[in-house]
Amino acid sequence: MGAKCTRVYHHHEYDEATDAKTRMIQDVNSALFEECPWTTPPGGGKNLVTDYENDDLGRRLRTIKPWIVVDPQQCVRRANRGWRSGQSTTAFTGMRIIQVWKAQGYMTGPGPGSWHILGPVSVSVRNADDVERDQIQASACCSCGPLGVDTFGGSGQLAAQCDWTRWAHNELDLWGRVLELRVYHTIPLNGEGFPTANYDATDTAFDSMNRVVRTQSPGGTITRTVYDLVGRRTASWVGTNDAGATNNDPSGGGTAGNNMKAVWRGVYDDGASNGDGNLTEERWPVDSNSMHDKLTVYEYDYRDRRKAAYSNNVTTDVVLTTVYDNLDRVIENARYNNDDSEENRTHLQQHGVRQQGPRV
Repeated sequence: MGAKCTRVYHHHEYDEATDAKTRMIQDVNSALFEECPWTTPPGGGKNLVTDYENDDLGRRLRTIKPWIVVDPQQCVRRANRGWRSGQSTTAFTGMRIIQVWKAQGYMTGPGPGSWHILGPVSVSVRNADDVERDQIQASACCSCGPLGVDTFGGSGQLAAQCDWTRWAHNELDLWGRVLELRVYHTIPLNGEGFPTANYDATDTAFDSMNRVVRTQSPGGTITRTVYDLVGRRTASWVGTNDAGATNNDPSGGGTAGNNMKAVWRGVYDDGASNGDGNLTEERWPVDSNSMHDKLTVYEYDYRDRRKAAYSNNVTTDVVLTTVYDNLDRVIENARYNNDDSEENRTHLQQHGVRQQGPRV
């Protein structure tokens, strides 16, 4: 039995001034339009309407999804005429602080009184440079009505801290970089609280080129990253004590107590200073003996496409190869043991590509 081809039409409406979308109708029912250039096919015409409300700048404030029918016997909140779910966003701007509130909910009728907020309200607090400072979830004073200035009981006021259910705070420097991320597990009734007792903190340090060179997890694990002169990552180190460490030498040159160990090293262009910047070697140390390192060496073609990877984990040599067409599309992948001779091939996958060009 042959497959039946059915066309489904969608309709979109936009605001002329801001070009923001105001309505979307999925699976349009042509009988509901006065002038329609097509006819809805049999079985179609669900006419699912999604409405969008935007501010004067075209920013999305509210999304109202299509009506659905709810069985009152299966729903705690009865809705004889069905309900529509949606998401609302409200923004408040002060002299230096911007708040964006978001919530989901449902409506059981056309008026604002039929709106109900479902679940907590998410609040993003941003500074004047539009960098996020706080992520908060708080309970609305009343779940009735749409999200608005009185959701937390005051005209645009944020919920009292005692009503917060989640909180993550970014400590920023003068350039808006996150120096410390605090994730709260016990939100204090007021104030910032204390490390461990109220929150776990992840600390981050940057070098003079604005690159992340050090992070320390709440459990005390330190990760340091080393870069070369052109900003490529050349090594990653992990430990719990980096006494005496520098950006180029996390080991601290033998400083007492320093236990940082290299867990990854990378080489570019086989160590040449005038290459194309291709990563040609990766090494994962497992102990102090470099002979035990897991090693992968990469080869590239004249267009800087990776064509082969040779991996060695001390006991097994694995070769992976890739073949491209002239449009840089992968047309073949293969896997070999020990070397890339035909008798050692263990896997071959060829990709069918339309208008496939020659191998290059």
